[in-house]
Amino acid sequence: MKYSKWENDLANSIYLIGDGEAPDIIGLELLEGLELIDRNAGDFILNLTANDDLSGVKEFYVEIYNSDNATLKTWQSDADGKISITLTDDEPIFSGDFTVTIYATDNVGNTRTEVYGATEFALTTKVTRILEPHEPKFKTGESGILNIITYGYADRVEVIFPESMTALNPDLNTTFYYEDTPAYRQEENLQFMVPLYTPENENLTITVRAYKEGKQLEDYPAISILGINGTVLDEFRTRLR
Repeated sequence: MKYSKWENDLANSIYLIGDGEAPDIIGLELLEGLELIDRNAGDFILNLTANDDLSGVKEFYVEIYNSDNATLKTWQSDADGKISITLTDDEPIFSGDFTVTIYATDNVGNTRTEVYGATEFALTTKVTRILEPHEPKFKTGESGILNIITYGYADRVEVIFPESMTALNPDLNTTFYYEDTPAYRQEENLQFMVPLYTPENENLTITVRAYKEGKQLEDYPAISILGINGTVLDEFRTRLR
């Protein structure tokens, strides 16, 4: 029996390492348990990286599909193997219900797929006085504008004025319906008048609620507090002689 020495074979040896593991994906914490995204709370930035210490990463990308507007977009990893997506960018694909699917494949065919669902649904409101100055400090009888913006294909928006105002004008409360005209961004400018004889020296809050498929947002922004002081009738004086 003849055989070469082990020491002499080391320089020409081949090592076989079995790789049955898909790449690791780092940065999924943001998506875990994420159901509702509110852009008013700040940017939601998804930073992802794929690693594979055995055979290496061959392909890494993210697909986002929006079921409200049937849009699909793909993000490929950069030269460093990273993907960064701002989920609160003002784009239709991020507004409403969307699904994030993450794919990572190594060089021997092991694939990891992660799927997450999320909804971007946001509501902003602002009250301004029509006359200058435009701060929301009104006299009774004056008019204002309530600006309402919703993101995320709202079904409807309810506007509820304080009872001290609706007692004098029951028609103030309003509902906007969007089921027949869905849009990722809806804006309304509701003009209203503070009824005469609304109690003075009160801070009154307008309630705005937005609804989407069982989800609800409610806003009481500080700027929507109406300071009532005086009446427009004080500006009309008649002197009889």
